[in-house]
Amino acid sequence: MPFLIRLLGNTPWHTFLSFILLNLGLGLGMAILDGWYFEHRHVQGTEYRLEPRAGWRQLIPASLIVGTLTALYYDPLVQPVIAIGSGVMEAILSTYGLYFKNSQSYHTEIVPVEAVNWSWPDAARGAFWGTIVGLAIGGLGWGLFGNTFAFVSGICLACIFIFQGGVQHTTIEKRSLPNLGIRLSIRNGLLVAIFLGFLLGSLTGTIWGPPFGLLMGIVFFLGGAMVNGGQQAIRHGLVRLLLWQKDAIPLRLILFLDTTADRILLYKVGGGYMFMHPLLQKHFAELYHIR
Repeated sequence: MPFLIRLLGNTPWHTFLSFILLNLGLGLGMAILDGWYFEHRHVQGTEYRLEPRAGWRQLIPASLIVGTLTALYYDPLVQPVIAIGSGVMEAILSTYGLYFKNSQSYHTEIVPVEAVNWSWPDAARGAFWGTIVGLAIGGLGWGLFGNTFAFVSGICLACIFIFQGGVQHTTIEKRSLPNLGIRLSIRNGLLVAIFLGFLLGSLTGTIWGPPFGLLMGIVFFLGGAMVNGGQQAIRHGLVRLLLWQKDAIPLRLILFLDTTADRILLYKVGGGYMFMHPLLQKHFAELYHIR
């Protein structure tokens, strides 16, 4: 039994809380490593493009961190086999998530998920990788936790890989409202998350009971929302918050831009804004550099 569960209590909600604490620790470790690696490459002037070899140099330490923290979560002194096996499983999953799903570069541009489409060829490719990872995780789970865990984890992984492989993110050419891309990202993320959370939560709940199914449904809901538009919305909000903190933009940016357009300093173009004349834009840019 994981030591966090022993500390918090052995109930479904305490199990869920310990799972959240584990993933917060994993996220913190990954953020520290990723930030250090980005700064290291920034000094070299190559932060926006990662060669495959450089990507693997980042991937291996990240997977080791994930695997080690997961093993510590399962208390290796009490149950070393389960701890090591669980660490290996998490390392395999993080390898897929970091290398195969995420692009091998650091992009400063936030690309919203304005529309989602379905691609059967990509879904088939996801099924292929889902089969490989599902067999690996299911095999480890069968040896550590039994047949039920192996079956459920294999089915869930196959569904996730097929679904995330088939769902394609696209952008729209013309926007009629400010922040339309972020609003659509939130909507699409919620729609995909509801479907994924209900599907996999129902599957796990049927086998392991409603409380555990509810917990796993929440987990898959949050994961689906983040992957399909939620992280873009969060990044957008953080960028605006940081710019406001540095007095670069007002907190209520849209109201400010609309007011500026009413005073004929800007004019609206679809969902964006443009200066009335390039000289006016140059003037304000020079004022900002003087500050």
